[in-house]
Amino acid sequence: MARLTLVRTLCDLGIDLVRLREVAEAHADAVAVQIRILRLRHAVLTALAR
Repeated sequence: MARLTLVRTLCDLGIDLVRLREVAEAHADAVAVQIRILRLRHAVLTALAR
């Protein structure tokens, strides 16, 4: 059911299944950047708290 909902949502957004991998890779890259930023902030805040 979740997969069907995902496919329907992607179709509604105009993203076909062929482009799905490209879109997923772009989002994964963006999340990886956010994780790196959060890790850096964590390290800075931890250092300041000590």
